[in-house]
Amino acid sequence: MKGLNFSPLILFLGIIGLLSLAAIYYFSTQLLNPTQTVVSSTNSGAANSSTVFYGANTDISNLLPNSPFYVKNSKGQDLIDIAHNLGINLFRVTIINNRYPDKAPSRSDWDYLFNKLNKNHIQVILLPEFLNSAEYTKPGSDELSDNYLSLIKSFINTSAINYNNPAIFGFDIRNEPSLTSNNLDKLEEAAQIVKDKYPNLKITVGSWKVETGKIDPKSGKKLYKANPADGAKLVNIVDYYSLHIYGFDRPLKGPYPDPYKLTTDYLTTVKSYAQNKPILIEEFGAGNGTDINDQETIGNPNLQARTYEGVYKAVEDMHSQGVLGALAWLLYPRTHDPDGWTIIDDNGNHLYPAAYVLQKHATGNSDQSVDLSPSDSANYIYRNSDNNKTVNLKVGDTIGLALNLDKTASYMLLTNNTNVSAIEEPIMYYSTKQYYKAVIKIVGKGTDNLIVTTLPNCQNNSDCSTAIIPKFKLNISVKD
Repeated sequence: MKGLNFSPLILFLGIIGLLSLAAIYYFSTQLLNPTQTVVSSTNSGAANSSTVFYGANTDISNLLPNSPFYVKNSKGQDLIDIAHNLGINLFRVTIINNRYPDKAPSRSDWDYLFNKLNKNHIQVILLPEFLNSAEYTKPGSDELSDNYLSLIKSFINTSAINYNNPAIFGFDIRNEPSLTSNNLDKLEEAAQIVKDKYPNLKITVGSWKVETGKIDPKSGKKLYKANPADGAKLVNIVDYYSLHIYGFDRPLKGPYPDPYKLTTDYLTTVKSYAQNKPILIEEFGAGNGTDINDQETIGNPNLQARTYEGVYKAVEDMHSQGVLGALAWLLYPRTHDPDGWTIIDDNGNHLYPAAYVLQKHATGNSDQSVDLSPSDSANYIYRNSDNNKTVNLKVGDTIGLALNLDKTASYMLLTNNTNVSAIEEPIMYYSTKQYYKAVIKIVGKGTDNLIVTTLPNCQNNSDCSTAIIPKFKLNISVKD
């Protein structure tokens, strides 16, 4: 009607309409697309809800320039530089007491490390350890002693580490403990020690194991197993679960396990009791084919790459369900000895295909394409009982030798036909398993004899071959 002013009414209705639209948008995003579960670090550098962690395990001695184990490649890149290029955004860093180099890292060492990590957008989980686990366990057992709590106190109270630095994501209070009553009590005490000093520092336990009730006949030590269901005992100790998933390079009744299914099954089991706590795959891996590893598998580059593909695909598919990411075991050898788990070797100059699979998932691109078609190459480990045996192999197979020999002697590995066999790793003593090991690749068709012998003393003998006394011999036949 003429003479009436409708502008206040129109303004009021407009405001109501805008508020309604905002409410609809809020409830649609929160209810139809809930925010993904994440764990934050103590600082603003923490991951947001969209972050998937693509990471790797390493040791602090590999990362600091004044360490004898520091790594730099021919391009001048160290492991942090290489990791950044691969898209790695989380490290789990072991800090082994009395190993770097002969003392603990200083405040300047830590500040250097944190500054470089922050510049490269990489966070860290800290894992303090003794070089010898017997230093914090009771004699002849896996039971944690009071020395373990002293270790935690020394690391959490040190002035060398600024625990408020945004580079720190979390604190791993123990790697793969046995979940006995004593150890659970000690872990709970350790967690409280950390929380008393830094209430916001996220705590985890690096996987777990339980006693099987059986004894290893070789070592006389107790045998353990890692069962995903047993982690329920840690639910009141950890802020987020850390899983160690292996077995990808161990065939079960024929083929190797499907890495995607193995991973999703494991994650689903832990989710069932985790009370909505986030889950991180803190270790996973498969052998790269260059070494007999501590789990007595060898693997090969193709198998390792397919493992990484399956694990990261599983993580990405379950990220919205609280799965944070996955950290490879292992980035680079932690000492000068070879390590068959690594994805980088040769002072950072050689990257295995698995590294490029990680890069593709982390960044969307990779510097090299990777063929993920299954390979039919196989791995075999031969022992003293196989002496003088003839074996039929295929081109592409890898064999390992694990031999109990006299430790007072020195040995060498000989091959009669390098067109058939190529020595990948010469024979060397493996202190962890207390035997001599070697790795050989099958590179061509034909026959060959692999011989392990003591080093000949032929200074007064012009024909050294007469001084060779075989301690082990393997006859090889390759037809395809």
